[in-house]
Amino acid sequence: MCSSFASLGVETVLAVNSYLGNQATEAAKCRIRELAGKSHLPFHVRVFRGSRLLGRFRSIGCIKPVHNLCRELQHDIVFVRDPVLMPFLKPAVGPFVFESHNSIPPLMAGGLGYWWQKRIVEYARNPKMALFVAISNALANWWKDRGVPFEKILAAHDAVDPTMFQEHLQPAEARKCLGLSENRRTVVYAGSLYSDRSIPDILRLADRRKDALFVIVGGPDSHKRRYEAKARKLRLDNVIFVGQVPFRQVPLYLAAADVLLMLWSSRVPTIRYCSPLKIFEYMAAGRTIVGHRFPTVEEVLEHRREALLADPENFQELAQVLSDALDRPDPQMATRAREKAISLYTWQERCRQILQHLKEY
Repeated sequence: MCSSFASLGVETVLAVNSYLGNQATEAAKCRIRELAGKSHLPFHVRVFRGSRLLGRFRSIGCIKPVHNLCRELQHDIVFVRDPVLMPFLKPAVGPFVFESHNSIPPLMAGGLGYWWQKRIVEYARNPKMALFVAISNALANWWKDRGVPFEKILAAHDAVDPTMFQEHLQPAEARKCLGLSENRRTVVYAGSLYSDRSIPDILRLADRRKDALFVIVGGPDSHKRRYEAKARKLRLDNVIFVGQVPFRQVPLYLAAADVLLMLWSSRVPTIRYCSPLKIFEYMAAGRTIVGHRFPTVEEVLEHRREALLADPENFQELAQVLSDALDRPDPQMATRAREKAISLYTWQERCRQILQHLKEY
């Protein structure tokens, strides 16, 4: 987002809380370049020193330093994504944009979560809030129903950096680069291995499709080791757990796939409203996508046009659409998904939409 705002001519400052390793500004820049895979950052980085309240509540400990930083910088608008911090910005920072990623602030439930939702709605009605960005249509409608002014809401899904997917390797070429079997059909999952990510279903699919190689990229390592043990117990020699890889290597693993698996479960806390980055990276990779059919996924992908989607509660349906993808591939489906990502779901296009709405402020 910062790079894209900068590419559109907006002078951009990324404010980083020093609790992320207590790094000085130059060290923080090095870490951000490493994470982004960029040798040069087209935006500024400023580090502020936050604190923790009772050993937790990092956002509350950021209120004063963020106020101080906003007073220091000559800014036109502040963009904030922290729902806990947001209600405390109004008195000091001037006009601001809030980006919401869920209906309930993290670590808040019950009465506290409800109270915080009311605070967010209250501040959304204040003239100083220029724009309320929600990362899906479902989330935008949820906030609108609770009182956020309709005219302030912009539904904007997450996006992808298309420059990461410019090299058009054929699957066999990418597999050769990674030391994988070049001629074996390959199914790739890239993402977290937490217990709510349906990784056991991947093992079940691998058990059914011994003719295909299943490559699972991601962590954390403790979960990787646990699932590796399960795969050994099931005698699955067609499953490889790669573990976590640098972000810039992910496109190579996606390029190695014939099919990309996009799985979650109903237990993911944000599943009703989220906009997973995985969707847009998979689309940009130009490979057949097989995944679970959740409402926010269907806001982006159409079944049998840009992806093959199955009921998340129906394993048989998931196994069938995977077989369809492997045995009766439709290259045009992957092409349509890639074209859609490149035309509609880039970070630069997302920032352009936000700036267009801000012109009306």
